[in-house]
Amino acid sequence: MTTPTEASTPPATGDQTAIARQAILDEGRNVIGYELYDRSLDANTHTAASDAELLFNVLSHAEHQSLMGRKTMFINCTHESLAGRHLELIHPERVVLEVPPVAGHGPTEIEARLPMLTEVKRKGFKLAFSQLMLARPYAAWLPLASYIKVDMQQIKPEVIDPLVKFAEKHSGARLIAEKVETAEQYERAARHGIKLFQGYWFATPVLVKGQTLRPAQ
Repeated sequence: MTTPTEASTPPATGDQTAIARQAILDEGRNVIGYELYDRSLDANTHTAASDAELLFNVLSHAEHQSLMGRKTMFINCTHESLAGRHLELIHPERVVLEVPPVAGHGPTEIEARLPMLTEVKRKGFKLAFSQLMLARPYAAWLPLASYIKVDMQQIKPEVIDPLVKFAEKHSGARLIAEKVETAEQYERAARHGIKLFQGYWFATPVLVKGQTLRPAQ
């Protein structure tokens, strides 16, 4: 793989993979982990298969050094990919799986997803949810969360305080203020007790390109 470049570089094509990496920092601006994105695909083509390919390509990358160092990796996943055997290839203690909400937030489907989330957590993986799961229908999910991400571009300032209090009451998760793009957004999040941060105000994503390694290989 080549030296990382800014993630604004055009996506890879053909048999190339393009993995973007964005830092997640603590209040002392120490990097605690990196969120990884597959930039070789459009966002709307994110599937269980592409989740597996992303993980295989991370694992194939020269001991992960230019991507991860010894930091935790945050990986977006679909609910379907949580059942994939590709997760058996990695040590779970350094992996956070970012799980999306259920489409439509239907209580029946939310309940149906709980056993798989519980099993993934039992295997040692950490789970991250978005602030959309800080709602009553997801109450049974919240104790499983290690991290909850708060989107500073979407959330209204007056909602942050009750949201933080709800998270503290119903989960033991650490909150991450994501999409932090201004000093004002950072200060607002910090003022309400959020201690982890991600966004362009701290670090832009960098892109690492290389040859695609398919799971069959």
